[in-house]
Amino acid sequence: MVKVLIDEEPMALGEFLTSKYYKAGGWELCRGELVAMSPARAVHEEVVVNLTTMFKTLLGKGRCRVFGSNVGLRLWEDDSWLSPDVSVCCDDSMIKDGWFLKIPELVAEVLSRSTKAYDMVQKREIYKAYGAKEYWMVDIDEQWILVENFALNKKIYYGLGETVSSFLLDGIRFPVSELF
Repeated sequence: MVKVLIDEEPMALGEFLTSKYYKAGGWELCRGELVAMSPARAVHEEVVVNLTTMFKTLLGKGRCRVFGSNVGLRLWEDDSWLSPDVSVCCDDSMIKDGWFLKIPELVAEVLSRSTKAYDMVQKREIYKAYGAKEYWMVDIDEQWILVENFALNKKIYYGLGETVSSFLLDGIRFPVSELF
């Protein structure tokens, strides 16, 4: 895990939500540990916008809604506050007071150099343990996408020149190159 404040004691989610870290923004709480989320590189945000737009365009105005990273995810039982880069939520009961109460059906992280291991290990474990059905990891440096469906226990890597598709959501299918 990316530990930024070595001297900081683990904290409960309730404590985090009233802390200077929450108020300042730019922090996640992962199983009681503070994780600094530094400002993203331009290429990271470009890929987040492209993926969000792709999901929204392909899903249309159906029952599923697409969100960016400004919607926080509260997991009281795990002392975690996470902000997935892109989320697809098909159940409005999962959202209360503007926050996710449960992990959306599909979550995606665009991997940054500073948080790549954190996204691929700790956040993946939490998403899987708390009910995400599908997890997308998008590597902006090596230009690949990993789509993992937890329920089916399947994962597929897609590279440039290939067409990525969702196991979970019909209609989510597009060339990998359109993200980069």
